[in-house]
Amino acid sequence: LLDVDVDAIAVQYPQRLYGHVDRVVKLCAAVKRPVLLPQPGAVRVLDGINGIVARRIGIVGVAPVQEYDYRDLRAFARRAVMHFASMPEVHRLALPVYGPPGYRLDETKAFEAEVAGVLDALEEVRPSKSLNAIALVERDIARTESLASALADILAGATRGEDPPHEAGGRETVAPVAAPLPE
Repeated sequence: LLDVDVDAIAVQYPQRLYGHVDRVVKLCAAVKRPVLLPQPGAVRVLDGINGIVARRIGIVGVAPVQEYDYRDLRAFARRAVMHFASMPEVHRLALPVYGPPGYRLDETKAFEAEVAGVLDALEEVRPSKSLNAIALVERDIARTESLASALADILAGATRGEDPPHEAGGRETVAPVAAPLPE
């Protein structure tokens, strides 16, 4: 995620440093840039820093890990897209795919919730004056292939009006991307 060439990335902060947000905070600390971490429902946007390709970094406050569920993941994706869609300088946004093996959420259901959140936001901001690409980034190539199939099914169902009823057309694109991330 940190190496993906986009205008902005968004990560979630589950009220403790973990995963992507931990990496972001450590990179900020390395250049002595303090980070005010958001409460659930809030978004903090940082200017880019060395070690992250994106020029904007969004940190979205979410529920603590022990309370976190699919609704929180959907809300994260919706909130991140809505926030960056309002920024005219952001044309391409990347979100990490959350819910890989080892988390307590089902991988496929988590992906479906994240995509649903993106689609929820796109319904509200369409047409976006600037945002024209959204990448859901995953570093595991095999998992990316599996999720690409799930995405095709989700978008096909959306065009048939199945739950969740979202349009899949328009300028925006949602695509899983395989990208190496620093460990």
